[in-house]
Amino acid sequence: MFKIGLSGQMFDAESIWDHLTAAAACGYDTVELRSTHVKPGLPQETIGKIKAFLQEKGISVNALSCFTGNYGLLTDEEAEKAFEIFKDYVALAVTLQAPMIRVWAAWQASAEADETVWERAAYWMKKSGEYAAEYGKKTGHGDAPRHPVRHGGQ
Repeated sequence: MFKIGLSGQMFDAESIWDHLTAAAACGYDTVELRSTHVKPGLPQETIGKIKAFLQEKGISVNALSCFTGNYGLLTDEEAEKAFEIFKDYVALAVTLQAPMIRVWAAWQASAEADETVWERAAYWMKKSGEYAAEYGKKTGHGDAPRHPVRHGGQ
């Protein structure tokens, strides 16, 4: 069933509690949590409070919007580090029962991306998707006009 949700993007300069309180007050069924508020390394006590608030209000988490990845523009060593961060987001998605983690393939205009960018992005995005699937999670590609996977060749 389709649910209307409230992204945390408009609350980037505010607290997580401003985002969640607004979602509850406006009757939203679901929220997208952004890495400006929820990310690996956040104290477990805080994560527990967030989870309890969401459960009390009957709000689900539809996705974690993290700014990790950018695989196509990284060296292999940098991409491996980004993948390790992605794995931490998968663990967080499991805890918060979020079905999806948004990740970036490469922050570059498609017309400017050479073959290596495409190959590297495809390799690491596939690896990320397979890893997420092991935990019953999906990956979503960050949606921006300069994103080569979403706007390939355009």
